[in-house]
Amino acid sequence: APVSPEIPVVLLVDLSSGQTLFSREPNRRFVPASVTKVMTAYSAFRLIEEGKLSPETAVVVSPEVATLWSGEGSSMFLKAGDRLTVGELLLGVTTVSANDAAVMLAITAAGSLDGWLAMMNANAAELGMRDTHFGTPNGWPDEGRTYTSARDLAILAEAMTSRYPGLYRRYIGHR
Repeated sequence: APVSPEIPVVLLVDLSSGQTLFSREPNRRFVPASVTKVMTAYSAFRLIEEGKLSPETAVVVSPEVATLWSGEGSSMFLKAGDRLTVGELLLGVTTVSANDAAVMLAITAAGSLDGWLAMMNANAAELGMRDTHFGTPNGWPDEGRTYTSARDLAILAEAMTSRYPGLYRRYIGHR
């Protein structure tokens, strides 16, 4: 069936061949909301693959993250002092789109949100995502600082599945 003209941005790509099957304004920027967490997962996968982060690393939820993020939108409802692992945070990000888990993962992996966002943006630039910028690790509204395009999301999807297939299957493709 044809794609309704009311849908302003569309991109359908066969990732196995790279062939574009259908597109409408694929470079038009938009706010990705929780799709931002795909880059959060990609960035974590990269650190794991580089040996800079382990899924088994123990994490204790900080009072700040619990106060600001527990129960905000999609959530793992993390409480201050909860103990879990990086792998469990990643599963929270990829299965329930947990905003609190994305923030806790970012701070754990990079030491600060600013450090994590710099890493996400560097990863996007390295991949050639020219119409993307991240101002949050979870897609929470941020006055337009976070944006992307369908073309850039296709680039990210291809990179995630081809560079980190084992991690992709473990944390995303396992359902």
